[in-house]
Amino acid sequence: MISLFVRDVAIDQSTLAEELKRLSWLDEVGGASYLAELSAKVASAANIDAYARVIEFETRSGCLEVWGDYDICTMDFPAMNLRPTDRPEQIIAAIGAAPATVLRSNNWLFWLLVYDSEDEVTELDVDVSELASALAEADAYAGVICTAPAADRRADFVFRYFAPCHGIPEDPVTGSAHCSLVPYWSERLGRPDRELHALQISARSGELFCRDWGNRVGITGRVVKYMEGTVFL
Repeated sequence: MISLFVRDVAIDQSTLAEELKRLSWLDEVGGASYLAELSAKVASAANIDAYARVIEFETRSGCLEVWGDYDICTMDFPAMNLRPTDRPEQIIAAIGAAPATVLRSNNWLFWLLVYDSEDEVTELDVDVSELASALAEADAYAGVICTAPAADRRADFVFRYFAPCHGIPEDPVTGSAHCSLVPYWSERLGRPDRELHALQISARSGELFCRDWGNRVGITGRVVKYMEGTVFL
């Protein structure tokens, strides 16, 4: 690559392969398949603008990518499928109203309480102290999602999220909850494009636009810049 750079030749998979062939080094470095793998993993200055818009976070759930422009970003999260479960009566009592359906995420992070109407979710009068006690007894690591179809077609679904054992009486906007909400509502509504409009009806409220990618979930929303800086290398 230094040889190509010095000769002012564009460096890409094709020119690098030709240079290695000329030097009889192509097989020694691993052949064309190695170059294809290398090109997928090594950033190129030609695409620096695109790379600058992508951030990767290493988390317990694996690598999570975030990309976007200006005030709109998309997050790439793992999907968390749901399964039927016994009704957690103490949790339901603390939430304040009985849901039509109760499901649990496969990774045990979420209880999903499904209601018939947005009004039911809006009017929930949650006893946070009682909910914390119920969750501590059932599963302190879990949070509770309360969801329903959105009224007047203003969105596809609404929800609220409570996780008092994590110090969150009610979360204003919860990205991770969509890991279970999107697969559930995508299947229930049967959207061919698998695109969903979600409203989190907390006191502050939040609006997200989601995509069901099978084993992944795309979550898009508006962001607010709170810090800016420059790194010199």
